[in-house]
Amino acid sequence: MEILSKSNYDEDEVERRRGIVTADLNRYIAKKYPRLTDAEIVLKSSKSHSVLDVCGVRLKEKGSNKPWFLCLMGKCFTQCTAIKITAQSTSNATSHLSDKHNIIASKTEAHNRNVVSLQKIVVGAGEQFREDPTLWFEINLAAFACQNSLSFNAFESTTWKVIADKLPVGNRGLKTLNLRKHYVEHYVSLKQSFLEMIAEAKEEYNLPFLSLSVDLIQNDLQNRKMIGVRVAYVHNKQLKSHNLAVRGYNPPREAIAQSTASELLVEWLTLILKEYEIIPEKHVLTSCTDSGSDVKKALEKVLPTMREWCMSHLIHLALADAFGSHVDPNKTKNKEMRDFISRCRKVIEKVNKSKTLKLTLENKLAAEFGKNMKLRNSPSHRWSATEDVFVRFLRCWAQIRDSFNDEGISLPLIQD
Repeated sequence: MEILSKSNYDEDEVERRRGIVTADLNRYIAKKYPRLTDAEIVLKSSKSHSVLDVCGVRLKEKGSNKPWFLCLMGKCFTQCTAIKITAQSTSNATSHLSDKHNIIASKTEAHNRNVVSLQKIVVGAGEQFREDPTLWFEINLAAFACQNSLSFNAFESTTWKVIADKLPVGNRGLKTLNLRKHYVEHYVSLKQSFLEMIAEAKEEYNLPFLSLSVDLIQNDLQNRKMIGVRVAYVHNKQLKSHNLAVRGYNPPREAIAQSTASELLVEWLTLILKEYEIIPEKHVLTSCTDSGSDVKKALEKVLPTMREWCMSHLIHLALADAFGSHVDPNKTKNKEMRDFISRCRKVIEKVNKSKTLKLTLENKLAAEFGKNMKLRNSPSHRWSATEDVFVRFLRCWAQIRDSFNDEGISLPLIQD
């Protein structure tokens, strides 16, 4: 049974004992626990995978409705062992099952795995963490906030202060975390490092040597357009690549009226390159973009450079054309393939939305492969990443199917 591990659980014997208890509860329990006379038996749901429902019987004390757990495992059944629990916590009962019967709930086991992983990360933090844990947390929390687009005031809330008060960081604490300060420090440090490396390369080249990548991105979270700028080059027999900027791209209305979109894009791009002492005419040899008309014209006609196709976009278009499957369902020429991809995504969505289904699948995958594995997903407009999704589905298919069956959830990939 998936919710149990490291135990000699006998389902038939437990069910036999359950029948004895539920047939005449007072006869079984009243002598040792008079206060549980006429207690209400909480019936086990057919879909329940709780370790308490599998290994015993839940009771509600008459009058007070206080919850109890009646253990049916091993000698506890003959000794009539009842354990107090609360509506908020069943830790007394789960600890008893773990300590006395070597039975561990899947939720607890998953938590223990996460704790072990966290301990490895903390140990791996090394000397910096031991010397100044507050600074270590500040830097890594700032990086986490940046990667996940957390707002500055998230670390000014009451909830954060409660969490910060419990972190083992010494006297200074983390109740006030100045993200802006850390973002600026990160930016200044990285910018200086990029400037030094680009300057070293300039000394060895007397001709254009940089490859420039530009992308316009719609940030759904902030509901605005961003400009991404990256340069790559070869120096000391190594390929160097620096992400110079991902910034809001919002030209004023007056500028839009007076200039073309490609000219505005080049103007913004030139300002970013200037910060890194890059002169396009002197240092930029090639450029790489998608097929968007604005960026394409900006780098081919206005700048100008030798523009190259972005391989990711090119592969996507080639695969989409080969399979006849357009992202837009109304334009697709291969409805069966597009429907199949959509059902794959629905499987991932169902797993991520259901805590119990996710735990069940994680346990099955850990038992099969000996490590934590997750289902992969890919953007709907990136065909080249879809292979990873299919490979992981094929590898984990048996565990996915069994997990959905155990939870009584229909599997979107299986049609009626």
